[in-house]
This record gives sequence, C-alpha cells and structure tokens, in this order.
Amino acid sequence: MSFSSLLTVDQATFADELQFVMECFSEVLHESGEPELARAIRGLAGEKPLELADGATERLIQALSIGFQLLGMVE
Repeated sequence: MSFSSLLTVDQATFADELQFVMECFSEVLHESGEPELARAIRGLAGEKPLELADGATERLIQALSIGFQLLGMVE
C-alpha cells in the first residue's frame, strides 16, 4: 500500500459527513437559543445568504471557528 492511497478521499462521503455535522451544529445552536446563528451556519451551505442583526458578529465569528474545527474533524 502506498502512502498516496491512504490520502485518497471520497468526495461524496466527505460532503455528506460534513453536511451532517454542520446540520447537527446548527441544531445545537438553535436549541441553545441562537436561532439566528443556526440560520447563518445553514446559509454557508447555500440555503440562504447570511444576514445577522447588529451585535451578532462576535458570536458569528465564534460559531464559524467551531464550524471550521468540525470541518477538520470530518477530514
């Protein structure tokens, strides 16, 4: 077995797993009282554009950071 074969990633599986994890994260945000952030995270997948009320920027940055960490775990 070559090293390069270990790095092969099935793009469809990766996309499905990432979508599942981000949907779960969005659900957690919604249940934690952050429905606006939940919609913003879903918006990253192209469902709708990101629109946040004033003052939500810092929370969005934190949510995006967590989302990026989840992406790394899925990889």
